[in-house]
Amino acid sequence: MAGKVRLQREERRPASVSDDTIIQRLAKEQTTRLSLRDLHSFSDGADPKLRIQQAAFLHRELPIRFAQRAVELQNLPFGLSEKKAVKDAAGWYKEIVLRLMAFPEPATAEQEEQYGNMLASLLLAHAQVPQALSKGVMELKASGALTLVEQHRVDQILNSFFLSRIALRFLIEQYIASKRHRPGFRGMIQSECSPVEVAHKAAADVARLCRYHLGFAPEVQVFGKPHHTFTAVPSHLYYIMCELLKNSCRATAVHFGAVGEDGSRRPLNGLVLPPIKVIVARGREDMAIKVMDEGGGIKRSDLQHVWSYMFSSAPQPRRQLEAELDAASTSDASGGHGTFAFAGYGMGLPLSRLYARYFGGSLKLRPMEGYGTDAYLHLHRYVVDIWASVHTYGSAYIRKGTRQALKSTQVHMSCMCAMWPETRSWCLR
Repeated sequence: MAGKVRLQREERRPASVSDDTIIQRLAKEQTTRLSLRDLHSFSDGADPKLRIQQAAFLHRELPIRFAQRAVELQNLPFGLSEKKAVKDAAGWYKEIVLRLMAFPEPATAEQEEQYGNMLASLLLAHAQVPQALSKGVMELKASGALTLVEQHRVDQILNSFFLSRIALRFLIEQYIASKRHRPGFRGMIQSECSPVEVAHKAAADVARLCRYHLGFAPEVQVFGKPHHTFTAVPSHLYYIMCELLKNSCRATAVHFGAVGEDGSRRPLNGLVLPPIKVIVARGREDMAIKVMDEGGGIKRSDLQHVWSYMFSSAPQPRRQLEAELDAASTSDASGGHGTFAFAGYGMGLPLSRLYARYFGGSLKLRPMEGYGTDAYLHLHRYVVDIWASVHTYGSAYIRKGTRQALKSTQVHMSCMCAMWPETRSWCLR
């Protein structure tokens, strides 16, 4: 099933070789490229034999992917790898690799279940990686040692790292979720995802978070038809919507004087903040979502920086961030229960754009300084057609591990890439 002959488990870890050497060797191995077809086949959790084969594949594949992430964190430029929080994150990945290698390859249904439980715990173990990197980036930025060109290079490296992390976590989540048998879902993939319903849920959760941190919350109005659905990963869409709404809420509060630039609260004195509007529209090719606010917009000089991990218009929550990292072992996979800092990480917009691009979509901002900002999220509807064909052909790749199945998938995806260049980002790396 792997794309090449790999080292046997006992060959990967000779007794005389150090852990760091083993991780370096693993990181040099080639990962298996997976298309949406292959990933969708991971949602077939009804067949115990197939799940054991899937677990065996992950048992070979995951140590390589986690090792690559660990090595990436150990080799970040400009001293970023030397920051304590980044070292801690690299250490988390290293521990995960060693834990994965120590687990025997699942050969029975009971072992497969134990392996799935272990993977679920691993998701918790590195849920705080974005916060750790954010803290490292804050410290690097505070040193003032980087030029704009160097900052751009850091952004490119972090984009590559986080895109690989999204793919890695999604691969594990898809395998774990496939066993839950939720109506309308194939693992993490919902066949009839309603962006209107996701927007309502995100609005309610952001309002709760906003009231906790600011003492109030602007109204969020959602316009669209709930029955307009498409095949999507609702957790990814929810993350994007939450980040956009958090930005709009804070910008509106600051623009109308309800919150100071330093994050301090101010009395409303009867002031009614203008609502934030979410408009959902379904076209022939795209599912489009627009988030509109009257939060004063973005300066043109700042617009080129909003996608940088080193930029945030909110004050940096250093104490809150340190508390989150200290509590990493007790936090849930979604990142906590609402006590986290409302803004200031510098991660929200860049990661949201990566989630959108992961499935060939896009996220763009159209600000009007002095008035407000419109955020446009476009997600492809024709993903439905690709996923519809997955159930027919994709499982052959997992069951038989034949090169022919992989070749068929690659040819199909190559055709899609030729028609829509953005779909190149769909392949799991």
